[in-house]
Amino acid sequence: MLNLEDFMNIRDLKQRGWSVSAIASELHLDRKTVRKHLLEAPQAYKRENPAPCKIDPYRPFLRERWEKGVHNARKLLDELRVRGYDGGYSQLKLAVLPWREEGRERAFVRFETGPGEHYGKFRVMVRRKRHPVRFRTNRRDLSVPHFP
Repeated sequence: MLNLEDFMNIRDLKQRGWSVSAIASELHLDRKTVRKHLLEAPQAYKRENPAPCKIDPYRPFLRERWEKGVHNARKLLDELRVRGYDGGYSQLKLAVLPWREEGRERAFVRFETGPGEHYGKFRVMVRRKRHPVRFRTNRRDLSVPHFP
C-alpha cells in the first residue's frame, strides 16, 4: 500500500513525461504497481474482514434502547454490564456515534418568519447607566458589571 506522497510522486513524474519503467526504477517500485496507481485514485486502507468487537452481540439491544430514548452512553454501559458485557466505554461510544449523527440530522427543523414578524413574545430592557447587576445563587450573591 502506497502512502499519499508516493502516489503524488507517481502522478507528478508521469505528468513530466516519464515512462512507467523510469518511474518504477526511480521510486523503487514494481512497474505493475506504478501502472495501477496511474489508473486509479488513492484509496484509504480498509480491512476486508474486520475483527469482531466485544460489543457486536449487544448491538440489537443497544439499538432497541436507543430507539426508546436512552441516549446516555454511561446508562447504556450500566445496562450492558448487567447483561454480561465486559468491554470498555470507548467501544460503546464508537458503536452509538453513527446514531448520534442520525439524530442531529433529523432534529434540525428550521422555522422562518417574514420580515417584521416574530414568533413569541420578547421583553427587551435597555439600561443606560453602568451599574452592577446582582444574581442570586444558592451559595452567595455575585456581583457582575453590566455594560450595555
